[in-house]
Amino acid sequence: MLGFATVDNQTESSVVAIWLTSQTSPTAATHTNAVRVELREDPDAFEKVHALTRDRILLLTDGSAIDGLPLEGYALKIDDLEHLAAATESLRLEVGVSVRPAREMNRPAEDTPTLRALESANYLAGLWSDWLEADNARRKRWAKHEPREPEAFPAEFIKGLDPQPVRAFNA
Repeated sequence: MLGFATVDNQTESSVVAIWLTSQTSPTAATHTNAVRVELREDPDAFEKVHALTRDRILLLTDGSAIDGLPLEGYALKIDDLEHLAAATESLRLEVGVSVRPAREMNRPAEDTPTLRALESANYLAGLWSDWLEADNARRKRWAKHEPREPEAFPAEFIKGLDPQPVRAFNA
């Protein structure tokens, strides 16, 4: 199952916050787990980060980096989600679904790792759900003439995004 791990790992912080987001129905993406990991105090911190992010595409909060964590490859930034928003708007226009006002990322009331990760994950889940709803409308509209498989994401958005590899943790 395709899913995302939204990671907040700020240089000045010893806390990593991770929110997991998955497609939970044909037209919705929601959070399936959230964990706060204390890097300095938890002897299993890196193993936890590794386990939580396996087989997930990474999304980093503003100012975060994967440096020093058992993560590899490309990680999406919040700005990368604009491609998903644009593809969704285009699909909505194509299938005649009303176009909603553009979603905006909320800034947390408190600047903490957990709240930064939550707001970023909420933004992702909202955009992803918008896409799933538009794709569902597309499939219903064309069902009789040209049946199509559901698309979890627009091809141009997901192309080249690889989930974290599934393998044993190696400290």
